[in-house]
Amino acid sequence: MSLPTGVRLGAYEILAAIGAGGMGEVYRARDRKLDRDVAIKILPEELATDPDRIARFEREAKTLAALNHPNIAQIYGFEESDGIRALVIEMVEGPTLADRIAQGPVPVEEALPVARQIADALEAAHERGIIHRDLKPANVKVRPDGTVKVLDFGLAKALEPRSGVGSDVTASSTMTSPAMTRIGVILGTAAYMSPEQARGQAVDKRSDIWAFGCVLFEMLTGRPAFAGATVAETIAAIVHLEPNWKELRQATPESIRRLLRRCLQKDLKRRLRDIGDARAEIDDALTTSGGRRDVREHREVSRRWIWGLAFILVALGLGVGWTIEHLQQPVADLRAARLTVNPPTGTEFRVAGETGGAAISPDGRLLAFVARYSNGVDKLWIRPLNSLAARELPGTDDARYPFWSPDSASLGFFAGGRLKRVEVAGGSPAVICEVASGRGGTWNEEGVVLFNAVNDGPLLKVSATGGTPVPVTTVDTAQGENSHRWPQFLPDGRRFIYFNRGKGIYLGSLDRPQEKIWLLNSTTNAIYAPPHGANELGHLFWVRDGTLIAQPFDAVASKVTGQPAMIAEGVALGAVGQSTVSISKDGTIVYSEVGVEHLRLSWYDRNGKQLAVFGQPERYVGLRISPDAKRVALAEVADIWQMEFARAIPTRVTFSGSVNNPVWSPDGQRIAYQKGSPPNLFSGSANGTGSEKRLIESRDTLVLRDWSPDGMFLLYSALSNDISSRAQPDLWLLPLTGDRQPFRFLKTPFREGAGQFSPDAAWIAYTSDESRRNEVYVQSFPSGQVKWTVSSNGGAWPRWRRDGRELFYVGLDSKVMSVEVRAVSGSLEFGTPTSLFTLPLTRGENDPYPYDVMPDGQRFLALVPASDAETPPLTVMFNWQGEQNQGVTVK
Repeated sequence: MSLPTGVRLGAYEILAAIGAGGMGEVYRARDRKLDRDVAIKILPEELATDPDRIARFEREAKTLAALNHPNIAQIYGFEESDGIRALVIEMVEGPTLADRIAQGPVPVEEALPVARQIADALEAAHERGIIHRDLKPANVKVRPDGTVKVLDFGLAKALEPRSGVGSDVTASSTMTSPAMTRIGVILGTAAYMSPEQARGQAVDKRSDIWAFGCVLFEMLTGRPAFAGATVAETIAAIVHLEPNWKELRQATPESIRRLLRRCLQKDLKRRLRDIGDARAEIDDALTTSGGRRDVREHREVSRRWIWGLAFILVALGLGVGWTIEHLQQPVADLRAARLTVNPPTGTEFRVAGETGGAAISPDGRLLAFVARYSNGVDKLWIRPLNSLAARELPGTDDARYPFWSPDSASLGFFAGGRLKRVEVAGGSPAVICEVASGRGGTWNEEGVVLFNAVNDGPLLKVSATGGTPVPVTTVDTAQGENSHRWPQFLPDGRRFIYFNRGKGIYLGSLDRPQEKIWLLNSTTNAIYAPPHGANELGHLFWVRDGTLIAQPFDAVASKVTGQPAMIAEGVALGAVGQSTVSISKDGTIVYSEVGVEHLRLSWYDRNGKQLAVFGQPERYVGLRISPDAKRVALAEVADIWQMEFARAIPTRVTFSGSVNNPVWSPDGQRIAYQKGSPPNLFSGSANGTGSEKRLIESRDTLVLRDWSPDGMFLLYSALSNDISSRAQPDLWLLPLTGDRQPFRFLKTPFREGAGQFSPDAAWIAYTSDESRRNEVYVQSFPSGQVKWTVSSNGGAWPRWRRDGRELFYVGLDSKVMSVEVRAVSGSLEFGTPTSLFTLPLTRGENDPYPYDVMPDGQRFLALVPASDAETPPLTVMFNWQGEQNQGVTVK
């Protein structure tokens, strides 16, 4: 919000704009009551419209106003007028320390008095329990008389949301920082963040001491202690590297060198504990005898060793050069870093599922995403990675699937049955053309937009300025194709990759519309990332079973090559065939994690009445009721648990992680499950005792489905991990007696899953996308000679009633469906599907079972969201090559 000259905020008259930054817009104003100039800081809209945060900010401001120190810019008060909320601050004349450093290194005799006053200011604040949290040269002003004033004390904390982002420090240097807030930004310039701030750990006064060391180092050298071409490289340097101590000038006293090393210790236990100690060190260096002695001794040492040093430099010149070059490439051999981004205050992300999307700009500077207000309105938002606030784009109601122009200046998106574009800098969206149901778009340098306009249609092209769309691809239904979607142009702007639903990833061309080159087998779209860093080839990224995989791709030769690597786990999916992954040209990755929402167990009757809830909400992903109907097996995020209905006390069954899809043995004594990467089949005692038993060993991805009622077979899906294979998941059987050699039950070009034995083991109900969407089918076992289509409008997760006379499944909009089953002369007859009720499910149709049915078919047990469930945040991943360098590959 810009305020024109002359506007009054209470007693303050706006004189001129001073600047704008992460903490808000700043103006020079005149206090007409006290006849003095002040600085007015207008608070960001995200804070000003949040009553809880405003109340907390006012409390923090009162504490900060008590900081009355000559080296701290005074807070005069808090002003509210016409809906504008602002902080009134002492007006400090003079340049910032950043302005001074921009002119070159600051001489020691000039830098130390400035540093001494900064230390005084920090000491006074720390004594009152106040931490600056955002100390940097731009927040330090030096008045013409040499007095230093530190600005914005404690505002980083005051601006922080009440519930910050939780920390998650992992082996891959995950940086989920308190500085990453619900308005999705870094509070504090990255170059001055302490390692604990970057990692999301607790922040205390030692973080200010670290920042003080960074500022002093930068004053003396003219260069930041930690820097990189991107935020990712800067943060990686902070966490993993040391400053280049050789940049300190010879005149730097040894005591100051020691002080810097103590301030910039990454280990909190070894870092300087009190800024007062720094002030004392500076005082010693500033004393006439101490300061001159340190400088004189340093010069004498320099003269004595200059010839020897010259010889050493000549001899080791190449080695030193290599070292410096190595230090200037901070992320080459480092692990990946992740930052967590939450939605703007009062909204939730609409990224996973068929609800929206997120996309990082080609230049890696801007993040576009869809977020929903509490009133149900979806909007398109922009969040610069180096800004404090996300910004809503007006006129983007009902936005879906945003995609960027190649210059990162505009966005395309779908809304209200139209394909639209909007300039990021501002303005109203413009209509490009009409669409029915868009499924992804891409934009090339020539202004051509390639997109899907209908769920089961081809790719079309149209000018970004508007026009009539023209088909580019042809859907070959005779070959089992049903939709071309989620396209992306390759760097030449003529060729593109796209998702051919049910077939995998293909390459097409604007110049040769009939060209259709198969690249790899995938159930989601692929995203191309050009060569970056040491990589000579680009990569295709796609998601398989929640795992983000990178596959080397020769864009010139149009073929995949090399070995795939696992980059991240727990990646959510969007609409059918869409991952939630977006990648910039510099390799920055953005994705949505699978929701780790807490689900609770809830009983429902056939009318949908919630009868009871039991147990505590946990991160459950699937369930299965035991044969005796007294217990339930639960798949949690990492392991299997079982719980008695009578006591509701969970018992852990597995202890090894990466376990899913529990299935009871017919006698209820054991539980089978899938485990590992790629997942194979195992079983263990239902009470968690004894050792587990491996049932099969395979290089394919196996998904457990059912255990036959006679105990003779395990039914599972198998998907080849060979990227050259075009096969879709088929249903297989593993005999548990005899030779125990698995055999295929169904072999089709379609995707089968969710197989379930009938109570008499004579039939198998399963799902297949052979009709272009998942439907429920029943086929005779073991012959497979008889087959029926059961569902008529989509279906998932079939379940049999214990007597075999009813089949349940979940249809569209999470409706629980019932189909009557009659046994007639050794065959079956099926009734018309009937809707019973709607379950509040959050699972996708290919996920583990979120519900089960009691033997009599009268009660249903389901996993439903707990009241405190939240949509997962977005993850920004830098230096994904570091993850690859750990040697984690997909077999």
